[in-house]
Amino acid sequence: MQQIHYWLQRSNHVISGRKWIYNSYPDWEKQFPFWSKRTLIRIIKSLDDQGLITIGQYNKYKVDKTNWYTINYEKVYSIVTTCHHGSDNLSVAIPETTTHKKKYASSVNLFITEYEELIEKYGPEKTNEMIELLNNYKEAHGKKYKSDYHAILQWVVQEVTGNKKRLVRHEKEIDFRQREIALNRWIEEGNDPNDFTY
Repeated sequence: MQQIHYWLQRSNHVISGRKWIYNSYPDWEKQFPFWSKRTLIRIIKSLDDQGLITIGQYNKYKVDKTNWYTINYEKVYSIVTTCHHGSDNLSVAIPETTTHKKKYASSVNLFITEYEELIEKYGPEKTNEMIELLNNYKEAHGKKYKSDYHAILQWVVQEVTGNKKRLVRHEKEIDFRQREIALNRWIEEGNDPNDFTY
């Protein structure tokens, strides 16, 4: 629900006076790589059965079965207030989701707001790649950080976003070497270097 809420805040899709988002199960899997598709389907169905979310089909084409989602904030509010008023200790606040870290991999814990910032800045695919890289590093080296988020910002981002730069540089180096070999052959065959094209 927190993830749906996050995307609803950024949505421009208004239908019948409510904001909606759409997502396929493979896209949900990218945002929650630690859950299987079956688990995600079960969770979403449970939220729908409880009336906490509404699922719709608002696609242009009937063959497109991508689900649209909105949160029934009235239902959520009524549950929260009922739980709060039913409590013997009214001074105990309902915990904020932003004050507790969530496990995004076996050794990577982030606040939801930290995860959302990474998603917003780098996208779900890169964010999950960063989490996986940090998790593998921590598991392999027995490392612990006070803040996995800051470890990601400090060095993991460069590793993940720099890989393509290194790959492009490597490809250019290979291309340059192949050009140099072809030029040497051209000259060895007695051709004019000025006529060489690659």
